Amino acid sequence: VHCKAGKGRTGTMICALLVYARAFPSAYDALVWFEGRRGGLRSGVTIPHQIRWIAMLERWLHHKDAGLTSNPMGDAEPHRLRALRFGPLPTAFWASESPSTGARSAERGMLVRVGLASRIDVQHGRVTFTYPDVYGKVDDSGRVEAAMPADGPIWRENDGLLRIEVLRPSSASCGVGIVRKRPKKKLELWWHHSFLQRREANGDAADGVEVLVVDVPKAWIGGLHKDMEKHKKTPADFTLTAIFDDLLEGAASECELLNATLSGSPDMCSRMRSTVV
Repeated sequence: VHCKAGKGRTGTMICALLVYARAFPSAYDALVWFEGRRGGLRSGVTIPHQIRWIAMLERWLHHKDAGLTSNPMGDAEPHRLRALRFGPLPTAFWASESPSTGARSAERGMLVRVGLASRIDVQHGRVTFTYPDVYGKVDDSGRVEAAMPADGPIWRENDGLLRIEVLRPSSASCGVGIVRKRPKKKLELWWHHSFLQRREANGDAADGVEVLVVDVPKAWIGGLHKDMEKHKKTPADFTLTAIFDDLLEGAASECELLNATLSGSPDMCSRMRSTVV
């Protein structure tokens, strides 16, 4: 078993096999063993997505579908990215500044560029879909919240890679708007539908509406895991939350409403569900 460096993908497959074969009681023990056997500086599996994947495998082997949103071995259920929350970020990341004077404005916000990549596209170094740049609002604690366009793609795969670029804004001296500069921060997060958590939606959503959420600390975010010792890039309490709409659940609720109000046929739900999938 070998990849380019014999470290990340190689270690992931070896540790997954050890966990599957019950050679070690946990993913952690398998990862520690691999690092010790390979030797060298930072010799084990260090990429957050890969470590989380091994932990997910361990969770599924021990408990199967119990407590999961869906069956990871089954067909994908449609979902769509709804919003992102991340932070806190230092003031220098979100405060805009004038190109002529360098003075920072009091406006709390930044541009965020978001991309989604399927497993196949990641293998080929591509991004499946890139949203138009969105404006992220920053609260008093420095945490950013960005809402995705409602016409974003419906994701029909079990998993995917979320790529986020925090763009540095600056107020144009002529007052035209925002001048976009190079990304100041790049974040990556791999998600799997089965391991998303169901939570009640906040904000303007009606009571009882549920969304799917993945919420991870700094150590599990690609682009920040190497900053865990000195915390120079972001504070230790940095977190990233991705919120998805569960479109399969939404279709079920909508067709049930139609059945109740229009006296539809008993199989209306299944027909509507098939059109969403």
